[in-house]
Formats: sequence, structure tokens, C-alpha cells
Amino acid sequence: MKELAVIFAEGFEEIEALTPVDFCRRAGIQVDTVSLDQKLEVSSSHGILIKADKSLNQVDLKDYQGLYLPGGLPAAETISEKKKILQAIQYFKEKNRFLFSICAGPVSLDKAGVLRENLYTCYPGYEKNLKTPGRQEKRLVQDGNLFTAIGPAAALVLAFQVIECFRGKELAEEIKKETVYDRVFGENNGRNCFFNESI
Repeated sequence: MKELAVIFAEGFEEIEALTPVDFCRRAGIQVDTVSLDQKLEVSSSHGILIKADKSLNQVDLKDYQGLYLPGGLPAAETISEKKKILQAIQYFKEKNRFLFSICAGPVSLDKAGVLRENLYTCYPGYEKNLKTPGRQEKRLVQDGNLFTAIGPAAALVLAFQVIECFRGKELAEEIKKETVYDRVFGENNGRNCFFNESI
């Protein structure tokens, strides 16, 4: 079975979409970037053009163990209008496979009916666009195999969660050290943390 599909649509948020792809590939996770449209070239919310590995019509999302829906507008809302995506989300939830989303991305999870009250987060204020109440003010929220993150700055946190899901905590911690995440963000009990220094 294939591992992770990441959905790209016009107007995707670059940090949210590409950070987990980068870190997951460092961990040896097989990641396919999938364009929502037939064309592989997709433009980000800040005009950065990327080329996806495949288009949605070239893949069967049921072949994957995990599905990741980045944020960014209008990308997140465009993704949420795609019936094939909503059906895949429902299938993943039913089969207890991994679902990851960030920022405005949970709008698709909401439309698919898999978000649960008080068991998700999204970009602050975006919850007014969702039917499911109870957004949590946390950087990452887990509900079984469904993970939601608050916004761009949480992309690294989510990336390491994806690695932990697929490859375990030990490898996630190794990559944190290799990329000096622990030093920059103080995950090493505050020792050598740049956030403790004067700027």
C-alpha cells in the first residue's frame, strides 16, 4: 500500500503544504503530491509555482495509508468542493487510516462529516465557516487517527506527528535533532534553545 497523498489546489499555503512533504521524505515516507486538477503545475497563495507528482485522476486515494489536506485560500475551499475528496475522507475515517489537515484545510473534514465537537483545531476565526463547533486553541489536536493543526507555524509540529504515525517516535526525534528543531523550538527541556536568548 502507498503511504501519504498530499492534495494541492490553486492557492495552497506553501509552508503548510511543502514542510510536511520535505520532512516526511527525509524520514523515508513515500509521499505523492497530488494536483486537484488535471494539470500538474499548481500556483500557491503567494504565486510560487510547483509541479505535483500526479493529478487526482491518476490516483486512487484508497491505495494510500494517509491523506493530508493543507490550508490556504482558495485552495482549502476548492478541495472541499471535490466529491472524490470527501468520499476519500469518509473512507479513510471508516477504515481508521490517517487523516491530517491544517489551517483552513479542516473545512473538507467538516463537509465530509468526520470532525467531532471539541476535537479539532483550525486557523483562528475560520471555525465560523464550519458546522462543527468546539475549535480548540491548540497547535495540534488528535482525534484517533485524525490530526488537525492550527496554521502555518504549526506545519513543523504536524510534520513530526506524521513521521511518528508512519515511522515511530524514535525516528521523529532523530530528525528533530538533525534539523536542529529541538534547539530552535526548545523541545530539549529548554537547553540550548534560541527562544531563551535575547535578540
